[in-house]
Amino acid sequence: AEAVPPEKSAERAAVCASCPKNGKGDLLSYFTKPAADAIKRTVERKLEMQLTTPHDDQIGVCEVCDCPLSLKVHMPIENISKKMNPVTMSEFPDWCWIRKEIG
Repeated sequence: AEAVPPEKSAERAAVCASCPKNGKGDLLSYFTKPAADAIKRTVERKLEMQLTTPHDDQIGVCEVCDCPLSLKVHMPIENISKKMNPVTMSEFPDWCWIRKEIG
């Protein structure tokens, strides 16, 4: 699948790393076991594609949209905006890269 340039994903991850909505804890704290297992497989594919940021160990799950941030920071904004509903969009903090990039 498509991914944004490494510089862009690193900038995004830096924003998430300092955000109070950056949820800590393992995937099972947020998702069912089957969902967590599917996410883990996707993360493994991401690593095979060498999609990493300097902040990977500092980002968890966004508590606004419930997305694993280590995957989301690499996604093109067009893919994110297609699935973003107005209620969730309004809950992102003003400094969130999603809010800024979608406008």
